[in-house]
Amino acid sequence: MRHSFVDTKDPLNLPDAEFDAVMTEIDRELRQRTDKITGREFLGFVEYCSVFKISIDTEHPTTRRIFDWFIRMYGQRLSMDWDFGRSVVFVNGELCKVRGIRFFGTMLFVCAPTVVGRKLRQATSDGIIPVNNLLESIEGLTPVLAARLSPDECSEMLKAYSRMYIAFSKLEAAQGSRYGGGDAPYVKEAVHDLIVSTESLLSSSPNYGLSKYASLQAVEKVLKSCIPEKGGTHKYSHNLTGLAAEAAKWGVPGVDAAQIAAVQCPAAVRYHSTLVAKGEAVAAHYAALTVCGQLAPILKGTTAQSDACDYEFALPDGAKLSGIRLGYVSPAPPFTLSSASLGAP
Repeated sequence: MRHSFVDTKDPLNLPDAEFDAVMTEIDRELRQRTDKITGREFLGFVEYCSVFKISIDTEHPTTRRIFDWFIRMYGQRLSMDWDFGRSVVFVNGELCKVRGIRFFGTMLFVCAPTVVGRKLRQATSDGIIPVNNLLESIEGLTPVLAARLSPDECSEMLKAYSRMYIAFSKLEAAQGSRYGGGDAPYVKEAVHDLIVSTESLLSSSPNYGLSKYASLQAVEKVLKSCIPEKGGTHKYSHNLTGLAAEAAKWGVPGVDAAQIAAVQCPAAVRYHSTLVAKGEAVAAHYAALTVCGQLAPILKGTTAQSDACDYEFALPDGAKLSGIRLGYVSPAPPFTLSSASLGAP
């Protein structure tokens, strides 16, 4: 569609009235494309750059002008969750939420009560960057309780964070619609299922049955997305063992039978949550994250890359802390997102 304003001479210095007319037309088109208001300022920014064939970063005055226009129009309704995803960790037998913090480049984590409150830094190929203590990112975890955690508990927390990050970042990479491409089928819905799985574990009245069923749905959708990616067709079945076997026939890597068993459940758990215990629901959630993280790279979407590996941080006194090193290379969109613009910590 040709916009009425594409012949404007200088899109970086429009008079106020003309700028408002341009933004009003862009906003009208965005409303026709999607009912979502969250994040619309970024969509409007992308559209502005596209129609005027300009490239500006998120610190440019015109970008700020675009964002301010949407803020005046929609206020707090623009607020958007920029995290990769979320999951849970056990703290002294209780569940706490942990956020998959959005970042670009490299992020380092340790999980150690002995360095809570200390500012740690590490020289890397990306420069000198902070070393984050996972214990300071867990919602509801007090310093007193953190001090009582054992090394084994801390190690399990790092594993949980790595598992969550890999699953959500790789599922995001299978979604290319925001960059002008296409999304792998069912992937957006699978991400939503994983979020439901998490939130159902954490509500004031936890629903463990719903959490486990949402975990099943996430795995089911990713398996069903992988099969046509390899040229096959799938049945509309909730039998994960059968879906995994069908996927394997088409060249999809085999899924650990124990992970499938941890997730499989009858639909009845949606109506009778007492059929599923807390530990069983958490195990299903973790298994779903593992399977989705394993299979998501099969699905085409974007050029984004993510990885996670073990990491060891040396303190000045010679002591060493075990940790994880996370990497994220985003797709190359037609604009540059700064960490400040995303509200990243």
